Amino acid sequence: SFILCNVEKAHTRAIQREAVTNRHTPYELIEKRASLVKKFLPEYIKITDKLSIYDTSSDKDVLLKNYTKGYRVS
Repeated sequence: SFILCNVEKAHTRAIQREAVTNRHTPYELIEKRASLVKKFLPEYIKITDKLSIYDTSSDKDVLLKNYTKGYRVS
């Protein structure tokens, strides 16, 4: 499975985690990881046997797409 989340929501969650864990995640790191996902996700789709993509930007995890051997099945 691959989990997506928009940058602003990910940053908000990182701040909330930091309050509990005292571990800071720089905004720039979140942005960089988001750009890498956009860059490499098409390759992951091609090389994995099965891949499910979820969006966790809302309070619910939403299944966006399912792939089997590079082909979208839902």
